[in-house]
This record gives sequence, structure tokens and C-alpha cells, in this order.
Amino acid sequence: MELKLKVDFPMADFHSKITHHDSVVLLGSCFANEIGSKFRHVGFDAHRSQFGTIFHPIPLARLVSESIVGLKDERILQRNDVFLSWDASSSMFDLSVAPLVEKLTAERMILKEKMKCASLVFITLGTALGYTEINQNLIVANCHKMPKDHFYKSLTDYELLIDTWMNTLTDLFALNPSCEVVFTVSPVRHIKDGLVENNRSKSRLFELISALEAHPQVHYFPAYEIVIDELRDYRFYKVDGIHPNQQAIDYVWNRFSATFLNEITQSICEEVNTLRRMESHETLFEGSREVTRFKTQRTEKISAFLAKNPSVRW
Repeated sequence: MELKLKVDFPMADFHSKITHHDSVVLLGSCFANEIGSKFRHVGFDAHRSQFGTIFHPIPLARLVSESIVGLKDERILQRNDVFLSWDASSSMFDLSVAPLVEKLTAERMILKEKMKCASLVFITLGTALGYTEINQNLIVANCHKMPKDHFYKSLTDYELLIDTWMNTLTDLFALNPSCEVVFTVSPVRHIKDGLVENNRSKSRLFELISALEAHPQVHYFPAYEIVIDELRDYRFYKVDGIHPNQQAIDYVWNRFSATFLNEITQSICEEVNTLRRMESHETLFEGSREVTRFKTQRTEKISAFLAKNPSVRW
């Protein structure tokens, strides 16, 4: 008897498997960071925007569209002596406006070029509870620890989510008609909003993605269900009981790679993992014949592998 649930998700409509010849763009919540790290670890050209973690669908859609069609004026705020963007995480900052605008503009241009040639755009949505900055009258990507009275929080209307993302996908497919878009919902629960509110928020994200799947190049990967239903045990979480731990991330990645990578690519990924372990192996007795021989063999194996697989990013 099977002692756990198994999430089945047929992906027969996914047009082509991803190989190391393809490039990938990852956007959205912190879960996209985790999947992006797995992509890069096994040698993919995987771009994670320097705009950082964005949980809400509206500022995320805004980033995609404005990177493609352009933006007239950046939305800048000042906190003490630091300048930040309402459209980015706090990792994008400067001590004066002009250099920050240059950084934001340059990163939008990079993101546009990456999306233009990407075979897969992977988007993780975190929450439909948005914080609207009152003066700007827009849902921000990050509140940057500004006073609470600068914002009002609300569950974003379903119609607004749909209209916004329909327009964004139109922009994306005009830029890159052949790319595939895979949405997922982050399994990280936003408990600061309350568990009931979190569930309502996640439900709205599921509704949004379900509607977007009407497009033949839009797909859903059930990372949320895999973690919440298949791995429904707190041993798969970090000590906060909220974020999936490395064991859970590895499990999700294995399900993801089995879905989106062909068998040859999966085999190459296993070889990369083996070589990565060799590369990170700590040796004793530096300078000894044994260690010198091991390092020589390791270098030769990696060089031979990369010569045979030039599309793998090391």
C-alpha cells in the first residue's frame, strides 16, 4: 500500500524538453531562487533577475512588461540616505538616484535580452495579498520597511490579475514567440498574514494560473502540491516550519527535471553532480603524491567532460 499521496501532472502538452543548449529565465518568489540554483548547479544558462525576490503577481508582471516595452521614469524612494526602487528588492540600492537608475535600466535591458532567447521562463508566484503604496497608487514589489501608513493591504482582484498577466504574456510572446512559460505557486506559506488569509491568497494564484493555461505555451508545475501533499511532514521544512529544506528542494527538483528534461540531459546532469562533488571534495595532506594525483585526475575528468559537452556551463 502506498503510504503517501502522489501528485500526478501530465505534461504531454509541453512542446519540447529542455537541454543544456537552452537558456532559462527564473522570476518571482524565493522558491524561484532555489530552482534557479539547481539549474545553475547542473550547468544550465539560468538567469535570475537582479531585481530580486518578488512575491506578488502584479509587480512581477510589471517587471516583465516594462523590461520589454520600456519604462519612462523609475519609481524611486529614499529611506534615510539610501535610494531604493518600489519595483525591486532591497538588493538594488544606491546612495544617489542617478547610479540606481542606471542599475535598474541596465538590469531591465539584460532581462529583456535573456527573455528574448530563453526557451523556458519559469515564474513562481508567492501571494495575492498586495501592498499598495498610497502616493504611487501601485502594488509594490517590496515595502522596504517604510511606515505602515504608507500602504494599504488587500487581496488583489482576480480580474486585475488576469488582465495584467494576459497583457504581459502578449508582450512576452511578441518578444519571444517560441518560449514556454511555466508557472508554479510557492509552497512557502505567508503566515504573517495568517494561515486563513494565506490559503485565500494561494487560491487566487491557482485561479490565475488556471486561466492563463488556456494559452498553449503556458503550463503549471505543482511544486506547491508536491511539498504540501506529497511531503506533508515537518522533517521536510527548515526550523521555521515554513520554508522547505534542502531535502524537499532536491525532491521537487527531481520531479521537475523528470518532467522538463529529456533522458540524455538528465544523464548529463548526473555526471555534473558527480564532478561537482569531486570538485568540492576536501583533501588532507596537501602536496602529497596522493592528493596531487587526485587533483590531476579531477582536472582531467572535468576537462574531458566539458570538451564532450561544450554547452554545459561550469
